[in-house]
Amino acid sequence: MNDLTRSDFYSSAYGIVLRLNPDSVVGYDNETAFRRISEPSRLEFTNYYLGKRFGYRERPHIRHIAKTMSLTLLQEFSVIWQQEIVVTTTYPFREMTSGHPDIYMLFLFVHSLVERWREALL
Repeated sequence: MNDLTRSDFYSSAYGIVLRLNPDSVVGYDNETAFRRISEPSRLEFTNYYLGKRFGYRERPHIRHIAKTMSLTLLQEFSVIWQQEIVVTTTYPFREMTSGHPDIYMLFLFVHSLVERWREALL
């Protein structure tokens, strides 16, 4: 990881660099997400709420590498999904009990950014 450069995170032409994994998609089955405690349930739960705003569809998982986010956009998305995020903040460490998965903020951030670009293009 010592060979990372600024362009690995941000491009002046395109903004924040997003690295998605098209080989691993996340569904949006909210009923399944409520029945188990796992990373996939958190992703499905988050994708369900993305679907309520931007349309239901499978979305690619995010690659497990170094990333960057915009604090301004995080604050904006925190207003849009305020109720879901408030519940998430009550857990001492991620999702501790079944019944209400927590929001996966990085997944929410990346796909909200993608969806807003899609809206702008339309």
